[in-house]
Amino acid sequence: MPEERKEGFAAKWKDLWQKFLGLKLWIRIVAIVLVVVLALGLVAYGYFHSKYRLMNISDGKFAGTEVSAEGDSQDELENEELQSREIEEKQAIEATGEIEEDKAVFNILLIGTDDRTTKFNDNARGDTCILLSINRETNQVHLVSFERAIGVKIPSGEYEGQWDWLTHMFWYGGPYLMTRQIRENFKVDVTKYIRVNIRTFMELVDSVGGVDIDMTEAECNNINHPEGTFTAGNIKGMHVENEVQQDLVPGINHLNGATAMCYARLRAIDDDWHRVERQRKVILAAVENLKKLSVTELDKLLNNVLPLVQTNLTEGDIASLIPEAATFVNMDYDTTTFPLKHTYGLMDGMCGRKVLALDFETDAEELQNFLYGETTAEELSEKYGSATGEYSYKNSESYKQNYQDAEAAVGKETYIQKTGKSMPTLVETPSSQGVGTAAAGGIAADAPADQGANAAAGTGTVSGAGNDAAGASSADAQAAAGTASSLGAVESTTTDPATGIVTIVYYNEATGVRTAVASNPVNGATTVTAADTGNGTTVTAHSADGVTVDASGAAADSGVVQGQ
Repeated sequence: MPEERKEGFAAKWKDLWQKFLGLKLWIRIVAIVLVVVLALGLVAYGYFHSKYRLMNISDGKFAGTEVSAEGDSQDELENEELQSREIEEKQAIEATGEIEEDKAVFNILLIGTDDRTTKFNDNARGDTCILLSINRETNQVHLVSFERAIGVKIPSGEYEGQWDWLTHMFWYGGPYLMTRQIRENFKVDVTKYIRVNIRTFMELVDSVGGVDIDMTEAECNNINHPEGTFTAGNIKGMHVENEVQQDLVPGINHLNGATAMCYARLRAIDDDWHRVERQRKVILAAVENLKKLSVTELDKLLNNVLPLVQTNLTEGDIASLIPEAATFVNMDYDTTTFPLKHTYGLMDGMCGRKVLALDFETDAEELQNFLYGETTAEELSEKYGSATGEYSYKNSESYKQNYQDAEAAVGKETYIQKTGKSMPTLVETPSSQGVGTAAAGGIAADAPADQGANAAAGTGTVSGAGNDAAGASSADAQAAAGTASSLGAVESTTTDPATGIVTIVYYNEATGVRTAVASNPVNGATTVTAADTGNGTTVTAHSADGVTVDASGAAADSGVVQGQ
């Protein structure tokens, strides 16, 4: 810059400064404050904008993915579970009312897809569907889970007019179609979504330092001994074999991301109604820990998690929520699941799948009352009953009787040990379908099993003095599992090429019980799972030392048997 221009520029600034000094003091103070606020605002916006750009911004629309008529093993499990329930055959009743709108209520559909990579995949199912509803006037937050098997009508395309599961809507039209289905079928004003996948879920839990979850014995057993279950597939598919905690005990456990993933995806021990409750428990536990993070930890969380989030929220949407964020994080969330009990039946959907046929008219009205009115989740439960309670074995009379029988045999104390292969354990299994109730590991070895053994696997008793199948080969495993007629015919025999685990599946047409025996030839660990297709309940017994099944179909164990 020429010297003359420099001098002219300096002179102008000097003149402005002299004029500024000539202003009244209060005017100068206000001007300085405004400049500082503007500068801070620019910095804050820059930070906010940089974080927003980390997310995958998408309108959620895509052409859709071709759907296999046969589905996969997860779909088969869901279909079998639905058919096993005693649900009346009905046709869906469509809602006729208007979509409820309230400017004070901001609704976001949280979609959890089952893809397992850091990059989002269109070929995924919307396995988790939760409506997050924020009421700015009442400072209330609601979380509403929707059953993945809800039958909804496909609005367009090759399968137009056919009924399929809500979870499959992601295949047909992505987040946009899932959001549209909730909006139109339940008459709730929701157009915004946030999509995460399994990897996001794990990263979120780890970023808040893990979560404290109160777990049942059945939940602990499934994760501690996942052999032959879908949990084993989840662990292998996410490559977290060395991360999952397998020393869980009934009660409060502090879970890392990998273990929380196994917990939140668990439904084999009960059903999807319980699984969605587990998912909400993890979400609420993560929110609780979010309050404790420092500014530095929160910044790290945003950097780690936001790149694993897809959404159609605009910067304006998020900015409008920021002022109330602290209030909402500290609110007590009211949570429930739809459909409500007694508001649905079962009907045939596409590809031979059974779907939940809802009375959308009733469910839509009650959902509106829950989100926009004064109805609470507790009141809904009192009015319609608990969907999870309907299938909860621990609330049943058979469980109470089973526990009393076992208590009389071995006393009240249950032994818990995190390490070691052999430890005496009180076995508690459903009389409707299990392998009986007895004491394993040598305690009251002659304690009789109740009629549950008869229902699931024959007429035998459970003994603590059976044969040891440690180190069994695949041939030994089949012999140990038994070819006795009490277990039924062999449906399939498979060997996992990665782990060497041999799984044999039997089906007994007389009892309706399907039994899977998974045996590890390396360490002799064996898991036996019996599922009663008549009532949908499942029981699992595991031994670190080996389990054999005698000619009558009863478990004979030289080590630990942990029923559920």
